[in-house]
This record gives sequence, C-alpha cells and structure tokens, in this order.
Amino acid sequence: MKITLLTAVLALLLLALPGYVLARLDLPLMKRTGRGVVRMVAQVAAVGALTWVLWKVPSPWLCLLWLLAVTMVATWVLLSRSRLSMQRLFLPTWIAMTVAVAVAGVLALLAVSVDHLLAPRWVVTVGAVLTAHVLTTNIRGLSTYFETLRTDSTSYYAQLGNGASRPVALTPYVRQALRSMMEPTVAAMAVTGLPVLPMLLSGLLMGGLSPLVATVLFLVLMTAGLAASVGALLLTVWLADKSVFDKRGALKP
Repeated sequence: MKITLLTAVLALLLLALPGYVLARLDLPLMKRTGRGVVRMVAQVAAVGALTWVLWKVPSPWLCLLWLLAVTMVATWVLLSRSRLSMQRLFLPTWIAMTVAVAVAGVLALLAVSVDHLLAPRWVVTVGAVLTAHVLTTNIRGLSTYFETLRTDSTSYYAQLGNGASRPVALTPYVRQALRSMMEPTVAAMAVTGLPVLPMLLSGLLMGGLSPLVATVLFLVLMTAGLAASVGALLLTVWLADKSVFDKRGALKP
C-alpha cells in the first residue's frame, strides 16, 4: 500500500459533499465540523508519528513509554469529561488505567499465543483498543460513583454510624457505578457486530492475520476490554480512597 498525493485529493473529495451540504443548510454546524476534523487530523498525525518511531526503533522500553503516554492522555480526557478533580484523582486514575490495560492486554496476547509480546504491532494495537474501551466506560462509572457520593451521602454516613466498615458502606455506590457502566456496555456488545466488527476486523485482516485468528483476537479483545474497564474502576476507587476521604471516613470538601 502506497500513500501518494492522490490519497489526499481523494480524502478532500470525500469531504466535499458533507461540507457543501452543511454550508448550504447549517453554516455554524459546518464550522464546528471543520474544527473537529482539524483536531482529529492533528491527533491522528501525532499518534501516527509516534507509531512510526516505534516501528523504526522497535524497543520494548519505547513501547512501554508509549503505553504510559497514551493512558496519561486518556486519564486527562476521562477526568475532564467527568468534571472530576485533576489534583486529587489524576494519579490514582492513571495508575489504575495503566495497570488494568497492561494486565488485560498481556492476558489477551497470551491467549492467542503471539510471538514477541512487546513488539510494537501488538503493544500499539492492543493498548490503543483497551485504553479507548476503558476511557469510554469509566467516564460513566466514575462520574456515577462520585456524583452519588456527593448528592446522596446520607446512607454512607448512616452505615458508618452503625458500625459498618468503609468498604461495606461504599458498596452501594460502587454497585451503582458498575451498573451505570456495564448496562450500556452489555447492550452495545449485543450488537457489536454491526458498528464495530467491520472496522476492527478489517484492520486485523489488513494487518496480515488470517480470518480465523483475526476473529479469535477480536473476541479476546472484547472480553479483555470488559475486564480492563471493571478492573480500572475498582482499582481507581481503591487508590483514590485517601484523596477522597479523611482519616475519619468523611468526604473531603
């Protein structure tokens, strides 16, 4: 596959139709769409440049640094969209996401018996898929957990007053966070073949995998993404305990 000037021309032609329609019908929407496309191109170009470096210098250490950088950016996006405190939650959320993605990714790759576990082709692809899955699901989960704690803390303090331990008192809030995260995820998994399968499976096939291996890897990645999301949520709640509660178990302002 060769990237030529014709590629850029064809890409511009593909944007011509929606750009023309939006310019005639909704100019403000066209401007917002244009800004979104520019940001997307800039982000993809940055990721592509980093990936090109990994392919040219196939070092396991560079792959690990790439994973740390990706989860760091994903953590910033997660907390920004959830409107949660960067100062208190960035470090525990980043550590939890990195550990969950790394463990789930290693288990997924071991399940399909790949060669060179830390090769860029596997670290970049599997790490990106799992990080994106954890990001989208934990936005809902962490938002629900901290919002319910903030707005409905009466039950929490009542259980503490009756002698319950903090993990027991927090169980209903963790349950609600898991429910808000898992219900739409499970619903999406039921029809994942329609919107997701053609894109991800096509990428695996274009990467040189056989149809059987690509299908198995796709299923493993979906289950690994589910495990990484749950693990990241629970680990974040545990690591953020000291940042959210004081020594007496009261919520910090």
